[in-house]
Amino acid sequence: MFKGVQRKRLAIDVGAVLCSGPKTRMTGIYRTTLEFIKALASAESPGFDIVLFGQRLRRPTLRSLNLGFPSRQIRLPRWDSIERVKTWFPLVEAICYHDLFHATANFVYLKRPENVLATIHDAMFFAHPEAELGHEREAKLIGPFARRCRGIITCSEASKTDILTFLEVDPARVHVLPWGVRHDVFHPEDDDESLRTFLKARFGLRRPYFLQVSCSSGRKNSRLVFEQYRRLFRGKPDNDMVFVWHAPPPDVLTLCEREGLQDHVHFVSCLTDEELRLLYCGATAHLFPSAYEGFGLPVLEAMACGTPSVTSCSSSLPEVGGDAALYVNLADPDELFKIMERFENHRYDRAELRAKGLERAQQFRWDGYVRGVLKLYEYYLTDI
Repeated sequence: MFKGVQRKRLAIDVGAVLCSGPKTRMTGIYRTTLEFIKALASAESPGFDIVLFGQRLRRPTLRSLNLGFPSRQIRLPRWDSIERVKTWFPLVEAICYHDLFHATANFVYLKRPENVLATIHDAMFFAHPEAELGHEREAKLIGPFARRCRGIITCSEASKTDILTFLEVDPARVHVLPWGVRHDVFHPEDDDESLRTFLKARFGLRRPYFLQVSCSSGRKNSRLVFEQYRRLFRGKPDNDMVFVWHAPPPDVLTLCEREGLQDHVHFVSCLTDEELRLLYCGATAHLFPSAYEGFGLPVLEAMACGTPSVTSCSSSLPEVGGDAALYVNLADPDELFKIMERFENHRYDRAELRAKGLERAQQFRWDGYVRGVLKLYEYYLTDI
């Protein structure tokens, strides 16, 4: 009896979203994985089956997140001893059968990486390692994995260059697909009075302010921003400083108290998307002088909200900001101070910067990213 051709099956690792909650501290991988799956669920149905995969012992479960696709979940902790078993025994393959597996978070433990399409967001673990983020361990794992997997997706030409330099993979297997921004989530706020009322009630913000999102003591250069604001504060500026910083260092908090900054430097965290959008919308400028980014999503989010973005001219950031952002050379800390001072003295045409940023942000859309990924799925599934 004739049997039809069996549809091929794609499994997508969405384990990054299993740390979710209403006010989760969203990493770049968390946010981009979630937005990718949401956009994929809205796309036209492909000619193959899709199943989501995740591993987590406790709640939430993939089923409870209602991401729009069937799912399979392993209820095990991510201990190294358990993870290594997955390279000896096809545990994932048995529970979540697939022809092609999309690893969305740089690396995955599987018995057969040859059937993996991996999203490697950057090569930061080689190019700009930070010990507190476990980059030494990542560097040992990702290199051999990348050389065995079938293909690699990355989000910028700068990341591709680093991947080729440090991981020594075939350039033909590395595909650049820039991330998008949710324009239905991140967009300008038209009601200025409502915005001011919200910022005052939610964050105690009564004055104009500069904003830095995605803060840390390392490559994000939040200390640089803090030090340059300290300099600016000596001139009694109109602008406060807001950091979206989950755990600012104790010495920074001590300096704020000692120098009378505690009413002008604000630390916030665990924001909803709407709260983050309104913080962007209310800011005089968004400051993001990061030393290294695979992409630089906060720059794009700020521009989509109509807020001027100041970033560095390193790694991928000029690819995102284009001619709509302002750039600083990190070798000269005075550049950031001078830009803050110019905003303080109204020497920039904010309307022009806003218009350029909005136009630039429109070039980055998740539906475009999904179309590119679907083409790669079809290409690699045909090849299997």
